[in-house]
Amino acid sequence: MYYDPMISKLITYGKNRSEALSVMLNALDSYVVKGVTHNIPLLRDIYSHKRFQEGKLSTKYLPEEYPDGFHGKRKCSPVT
Repeated sequence: MYYDPMISKLITYGKNRSEALSVMLNALDSYVVKGVTHNIPLLRDIYSHKRFQEGKLSTKYLPEEYPDGFHGKRKCSPVT
């Protein structure tokens, strides 16, 4: 609570949304953060979800998809 929670910013790009998401998922799989709590598993889960991949988002995305909070990886569709 005594430091900025933003450890770093990860930005990816591609020829289209699908390619950019594929690059993002690979980058998150390779990301290593030691010593502090981070949200990489949540981000990995979100970016793997079909709804996110299709761009069907709103400000209610998290409470709709994780009504009881994030408790670990769920089975998601691969990036197409």
